[in-house]
Amino acid sequence: MEKGKTNIREISEKAGLSASCVGYHLKLLLKNRVVTVSETGRTHRWTLTKYGQEKLFA
Repeated sequence: MEKGKTNIREISEKAGLSASCVGYHLKLLLKNRVVTVSETGRTHRWTLTKYGQEKLFA
């Protein structure tokens, strides 16, 4: 996610985790405003928020 918007499949492949595991944790991060999601039809793209970037690089 360090390079803009990405989807669950891309994250799960990079992390070596299942898509359901990644989706579960992204929803938790969304709830805490660490990531945002944009929806275009059936496509969901995830991005770190400014708050998430500050916490990640602090």
